[in-house]
Amino acid sequence: MFHPSKHQEAAASLATQAKILQAVLAMHKLNFIARETHCLEAVRCSRFSGDSGLQAAALMYLAYTYTYCLPRRPEKAISLYLQALHALSNETSLLRSDIYMGLADAYAQCKEEKKALEAIAFAQSAGLQSVAERSTSETIIHHADAARGLGDLDHYVACLEEGGRLALSLGSQKRYSEAFDIFQRTPEQWRHEQKIQTLAKDIFQQVSRRTTNS
Repeated sequence: MFHPSKHQEAAASLATQAKILQAVLAMHKLNFIARETHCLEAVRCSRFSGDSGLQAAALMYLAYTYTYCLPRRPEKAISLYLQALHALSNETSLLRSDIYMGLADAYAQCKEEKKALEAIAFAQSAGLQSVAERSTSETIIHHADAARGLGDLDHYVACLEEGGRLALSLGSQKRYSEAFDIFQRTPEQWRHEQKIQTLAKDIFQQVSRRTTNS
């Protein structure tokens, strides 16, 4: 799929993010077959990215497909959620809580109450609310970057605005810096669009000024 080169991991990472974004859009259109196809491709691409977090995210999105899309296949989802946790290993990641909550749902659908409760306990012990919100911010910001690569201006602006606002509300400098870094890579042909100007003013104005004055 990817020819060995110094750019392989970066290309695989972008391809994975793009496939996840396409899967999300397919879900909104209730196209479950396309959703599964895009998620499977995301998992394949993620294996070349060298990013265990991204691989775990791709596996998680595929697992979501089997717990939320008809026909539901929770047994298949359980295997994927466990693979996602294995991919993370002992790495600290904001995805862990989301994966455990998905795993709990899959166990519940399989009538495995004890395992479902255990998975929920793991999610709560990781600090469910804070972790989930920060994970959401991270995911949305990655979606914005993927939308940039796909040339989707509307989705790029919507995701970057939401991700930036959430990072600000959480007081997460790391997430906000990631959002601003993506904003700085806005394609030249988009820079004069009103949506980009509004985004700059409402979300990134203070950072833009500090960068200009530094």
